[in-house]
Amino acid sequence: MKYRITHTTKFNYSEAVPVCHNIVRLAPRSCRLQTRHDFRLLVHPDPHVLRERADVFGNQESYFSIEHAHRGLTVTTMSTVDVLPREPLDAESTAPWESLAQENFRAAHPKNLGVLQFYYPSPRVRPFSELQQYARKSFPKGRPILAAVQDLTARIHADFRYDPQSTTVQTPTEDVFQQRKGVCQDFAHLQIGCLRSLGLA
Repeated sequence: MKYRITHTTKFNYSEAVPVCHNIVRLAPRSCRLQTRHDFRLLVHPDPHVLRERADVFGNQESYFSIEHAHRGLTVTTMSTVDVLPREPLDAESTAPWESLAQENFRAAHPKNLGVLQFYYPSPRVRPFSELQQYARKSFPKGRPILAAVQDLTARIHADFRYDPQSTTVQTPTEDVFQQRKGVCQDFAHLQIGCLRSLGLA
């Protein structure tokens, strides 16, 4: 199936911004089941600098800067992508989660090196004891990894309330966990923290 995708993000500032630097990753990737035919990035006001490169994971990364005062920013991308149908994955037939957690510690194996960086705490996702306790309910011994992750995702959706006024980009995951509310990035950080607490990257 062919898709024409348009994405627009608009920023309106309360005061004039003299300079801004941005990195966006908005270009769809080509892979086994998806082929990107074209991609176009439009920035308004016109950027002083616009450079593109691949990041360490192979994603197209666009850096741009606007070096004059502006009160708003609009970033628009347009892409054409062909997507092949994918076969459904049977969650119950995936590997037991413990076998994947144990693999994280086999750093000598080259296939694990790229994954190891995601195992450790990061500025937005720091470990705390309640995370593991919360995650364990979805990860009993021997449960298939995909079934466990799907269950954890459903529990976060049921147990936490979307509230755009409750957090900022600086809100620690611990606060989100205690308040039981936040936004999409908070819930993603919460899930990452739960998985890391079990030794999954």
